[in-house]
Amino acid sequence: EPIPAAGTSTAAQAKAMVLNLHCGHYATDHDVVITDKLIEVLTGGMVSAQTLHTAEDYFKLEREAFISLVQHDATQARIQHMLKYGKPLRN
Repeated sequence: EPIPAAGTSTAAQAKAMVLNLHCGHYATDHDVVITDKLIEVLTGGMVSAQTLHTAEDYFKLEREAFISLVQHDATQARIQHMLKYGKPLRN
């Protein structure tokens, strides 16, 4: 069954909130990178509100975001730190 996307206007609002957190030093530079990718996935990508997506469309967005993020040195450092120390790295 198709799922309507929230779209770019919702994504812009969410990204603005994340930037406010960053400016207030509650989010790191890499937190912003990660949340931007999550927002793109959750809002259906660069589409208008109410664009219909299948579950596979959302899975594709998720895969693309994961592949993009895992290529970042900061993401790899977070993964390695969590595996080694069992605690999140704030980089």
